[in-house]
Amino acid sequence: MFGVKYEGEVHENFKNYQDTILLVDKGEKQVSSSVGHNLMHQHPFATKRFEQANENITRLLPVLKNGNLSKFIEIVESEALTLHAMMMTSIPYFILIKPNTLRNY
Repeated sequence: MFGVKYEGEVHENFKNYQDTILLVDKGEKQVSSSVGHNLMHQHPFATKRFEQANENITRLLPVLKNGNLSKFIEIVESEALTLHAMMMTSIPYFILIKPNTLRNY
């Protein structure tokens, strides 16, 4: 898996955004990203999930252009939660969300 630079128009709201990972629990990941991605090939919900991801990209492109922060958060958070749902329903399943992830501070 790799990232590709987005060459489209980006609103000022997003010019200083950076990809950041916040670790809220100690220890190693239960499953590597590569293993997790490979679980999706045989997943019974994979086709619908891939359709959803494509729809979300289509929804995200105008948001990147118009700067709608609430819509950006809605789409990105939905993507994260859906990916966790796929992991929880794979075989073998993995629960990657830890209690501190959900804790309301």
